[in-house]
Amino acid sequence: MVGQFTKRQWLTLIVISIADFANAICVSLQAPFYPQEAEKKGASPTEYGLVFGVFELVVFIISPVYGKHVSLQS
Repeated sequence: MVGQFTKRQWLTLIVISIADFANAICVSLQAPFYPQEAEKKGASPTEYGLVFGVFELVVFIISPVYGKHVSLQS
């Protein structure tokens, strides 16, 4: 199957991989600092935990939509 990808399909895969990696970096950088800053503003752990949870829920819901609209065929 690897040899069957076209150049466009490889480029699409690379771009999606880079975007996913950049997203993971952003979430990883946010986690150590956000709770402390949220508590300074009076947020409880439940409230700022919901921020992370809702973010992941949105990613989970939107992923099939992206999958449907990304065509790997040239």
